[in-house]
Amino acid sequence: MPTGISTADAADAADAADAADAADAADAADAADAASSGGGQGLGRAGGTPFGISPSLAMLDNDGGFIGNGWPPAASEPPGAGEHAPAWPRNGVTSFAPRDAQHALVMPPRTWSLEHFGIVLLTEFVKTADWAAIDLSALLPATAADVEAELSELLAIKEFRAAMLQEGLAQRSRADAYFSTVLAYSFSSHPATCYLVAGIMRIMQFQAMYQKALYQRPRPSQLAPELAPPIRVPGHAAFPSGHASEAYAVYLALEKVLAAAGQIVPSATGPNSPLLRLAQRIARNREVMGLHYPSDSAAGRRLAEKTIPLVFAVPNSKMNALFNAAVAEWQQFAV
Repeated sequence: MPTGISTADAADAADAADAADAADAADAADAADAASSGGGQGLGRAGGTPFGISPSLAMLDNDGGFIGNGWPPAASEPPGAGEHAPAWPRNGVTSFAPRDAQHALVMPPRTWSLEHFGIVLLTEFVKTADWAAIDLSALLPATAADVEAELSELLAIKEFRAAMLQEGLAQRSRADAYFSTVLAYSFSSHPATCYLVAGIMRIMQFQAMYQKALYQRPRPSQLAPELAPPIRVPGHAAFPSGHASEAYAVYLALEKVLAAAGQIVPSATGPNSPLLRLAQRIARNREVMGLHYPSDSAAGRRLAEKTIPLVFAVPNSKMNALFNAAVAEWQQFAV
């Protein structure tokens, strides 16, 4: 009898690994679409709502057995020979999402999934912002010795890998979830904030991929095999770090919202701001896993600092309308 792993099994394993790759920062929002469609926003549920065959409430002419109805029901109730359920009138809905008297979207746009509305915000951003002018080249190491120093640092911090691995794995797909944990908000309590963060994440994924394609920096483990990352290396270049770009951008956006709302939660600001420390931690964890150089993280921070002002630069944009809605919902918790 044959033993071992079949070709089909090996292919399945490779597919599973590819699916895990899809959870990386650049692809995380796509992977989250299925989950988000029923998680408090969207019109459906991730698993669908199946309809089978359900029996009528009464028998056909009291002795003809029960009628099986799919959806919409075929028979009237109670069922009668030759009788069919009447047609239903159409609903008067004219817009997928609620709009105001001026036909502008009401924020937050609750019928949109977080991830798909993030793409809407991205399309708005790319049309209005001078995003391609951001230059990160000064943050690249200047010499081979500089690169070697970074690799030495990554090897030195590798010893922390076991202690942070569970956290690092959790941050692969949605690092922004750590901000909602620290600030104790959710889609139920702060929907506009969640849409805002999802939009920031999508914009920063775009920004990071554009810059990565420019510089084509090899991953640290391509130069130093002894790093041996504990997960499959993501399928895009190293510089800048996508996770760092996203984490620092979410930190900056949330701090802007909280400041406008008249409350910084938590109340510390500056170099020891909990939100800043969290962004630093998320970026550093990617270095511990051997996926990024420290200069990748620094470039991610610079990219976020250059991008966030562009995101909010257009006064009547959907992003600014969402920002105002996010500010208002935080103010409601401090009446």
